[in-house]
Amino acid sequence: NPLKLGGGQHRGKTSFVEHRTFFHLYHSFHRLWIFLVMMFQKSIISISISICLSLALSS
Repeated sequence: NPLKLGGGQHRGKTSFVEHRTFFHLYHSFHRLWIFLVMMFQKSIISISISICLSLALSS
């Protein structure tokens, strides 16, 4: 069996549990908020450019 290498205490990946600490959660949400803020800025810039172009073409 390839999972029983060594002294017999090794169980492979069957007992693996990922421990999510506060730093992991903060880091993932921090990246999400940065993405949302940057998309909001992009949408504001594109809306303002389209408004300025429509005002310039109508006058």
